[in-house]
Amino acid sequence: MLKQLFNSFIRKFNISFCMQKLTAFPYHQDRDKAFNSLVKLGDYSVKELASYLMDKERRELVSEVLEKIGSEESARVLINSAVSGDIYWQKVLNKRLSAIGKPAVLPLLHGLYTKNRNIQILSAEVLGKIQDKRSIEGLIKALDYADDRVMVSVIDSLGELRATESIEKLLNLLSGYSNEIQKTTIKRVLSEIGSPCVNEILKALTGTDITFKKCLIEILGNINDKRTISPLIEYLKSSDENFSTPAIEALGKKPEALAIIIEGLKDENSIFRKNCASVMSKLLSVDTVDILVKACRDKDEEVACNAIMALGAIGDKRAGQNLMELLKTKNYSHAKIVIEALYRMSDKAISPLIKSLSDRDSDVRDRASRALIKIGPKVIIPLIETLKNGDSLIKERVTYIFNELGPSAIPDLIKLLSEEDENLINFATDILISQSYRCNAPLWYLQKVILENPHWPVKKRAIKIISSTGVRYLETLFKFLNYREEPYRELACQAISDMGPSVIPQFLELCRNSKVDFPEYISKTFSYMGPSSISELLKYLQDEHDIVRRYTAGGITLMGPSAIKPLCRIIDTEKEPGNKQKLMMVLIELLRNYRPKDKKLTTSDVDSLRLGIELIRNYRKTCGRSLFSRFSVDWGKGAEKMLVDIMKESPKDIIIFMEDDDKPGEREIEIIDI
Repeated sequence: MLKQLFNSFIRKFNISFCMQKLTAFPYHQDRDKAFNSLVKLGDYSVKELASYLMDKERRELVSEVLEKIGSEESARVLINSAVSGDIYWQKVLNKRLSAIGKPAVLPLLHGLYTKNRNIQILSAEVLGKIQDKRSIEGLIKALDYADDRVMVSVIDSLGELRATESIEKLLNLLSGYSNEIQKTTIKRVLSEIGSPCVNEILKALTGTDITFKKCLIEILGNINDKRTISPLIEYLKSSDENFSTPAIEALGKKPEALAIIIEGLKDENSIFRKNCASVMSKLLSVDTVDILVKACRDKDEEVACNAIMALGAIGDKRAGQNLMELLKTKNYSHAKIVIEALYRMSDKAISPLIKSLSDRDSDVRDRASRALIKIGPKVIIPLIETLKNGDSLIKERVTYIFNELGPSAIPDLIKLLSEEDENLINFATDILISQSYRCNAPLWYLQKVILENPHWPVKKRAIKIISSTGVRYLETLFKFLNYREEPYRELACQAISDMGPSVIPQFLELCRNSKVDFPEYISKTFSYMGPSSISELLKYLQDEHDIVRRYTAGGITLMGPSAIKPLCRIIDTEKEPGNKQKLMMVLIELLRNYRPKDKKLTTSDVDSLRLGIELIRNYRKTCGRSLFSRFSVDWGKGAEKMLVDIMKESPKDIIIFMEDDDKPGEREIEIIDI
């Protein structure tokens, strides 16, 4: 007795000492010695080690020791530690118990009957992995009392064990109340058990529950057994889609049924023929092409349509060729199915479809276009290549396709802006403009081109596209007017002016509400719009914002002689004295600031200048010289003489003058007769 107590004390001391070494020196050679010592002690150490499983820092090392001991007792201790439900710890225990193997079976079966759900789930999962037939009876009994989650694990393990004894029980569960997860698991497990299930399933098919029978048909489709084909063929003849649809799916997994299905295409029953064609589309056999081509001309509409879809699913070259022929059909219902079938062929159909874009028959061109649109972005590059050598008819169809493809085509269209081929550039520009009206997607890409592309011609094309959308992207262009780099400001200036006078109200509203770092570009933008914008700009000469008045007046003065005639017409028709005086001031400012480019004047410029000066002289007679005195400037003698001779006016009546920066002998202005 004393000896036993002494030995027990020594063992406890050794276990405690080994545990200290095991945890204190995890990477030292003493760790291995301590580990092996605990394993040698076997079940004597198990009870002592059990308490360490509650310590999260030590429990993984302890579980490894218990795994190496590999006894029923060590398995039982590990199972009992699953009470907490810690997911990570459950995975560790699953691994340890599976490694222990058969000695763990009885403790695990006992675990199935505990009241702790976490232990039940762990036990059910591990029993399936150990692959011991002793587990089957206990697992089947557990189906009677397990909750939903535990039941799924139990069913899974029965499947891993290929437990034929459970077939009847599982079929009963499938026919009764069970949730979708359980049903899915049962169907998979019965499919894994395979051929031994067939007779029981065929008996169960005599029942009346529709949902249950659909599940059974699905299981038969997953079992590789010739006995399943005949009953599935019978359901293929059913007019009830609850049965025919799962039968189609099931037979589609059975290449050995092909001969029967081919014969079925000749059957008098149109429903059977239709369903056989559907099955053939799933069997994907190249050998069936000729049979399907004949079925495409079946007098029954649904049989023909299913045969067409089957050709698309087969997708080989011969199937594609026959579908392209069917694209010419006069039956519009068939044509719609052909388009869908070609879409399913995807890459394989692109080349023949593109060729059909130039077909003489407009219906064929239209159907080919719709099929390419359904295929999607994969068609973009081949279409661009076709466009390089295509005629106007091809371009028309390709344009339609790109417009329908929408944003997915934008990145490739943006790349075309860098091409040298003007036709490709114009094509991309037109599509991008069209897309810009539909959505904002092109804007991001166009802004990226403007900011990142190193080539200014490409930047200009991008700006042009943005400006072509009108006020939609006006705010984006306005931001470029504040860029530090002058070329960006110039591009934006030109782009906004291209939008025309209709954009002036919105543009000025942005000027009022936004910071303007380079105000001279506002006036410059207006000047680029040309004389057609004058009447709109003059509306803002009385605006309450001084900056708006200056921008609009400045825009007119920068237009030069081209603005004189329309401005003079407006002045002539103005009756209100105050307004007329403001208009005259604009005209005077225009003349005063005008500088002939390269010291050259066209005859048209001279006519405009003469008209403006004449108007000012007549107006001065009514209001006196004081209005004009501050606009007098000293301009070169050579220029003065030339202008006086041309205009037959005295210097005091001429308001436009160049700065006297001429060098000796260069004081001349050349008049170009155009």
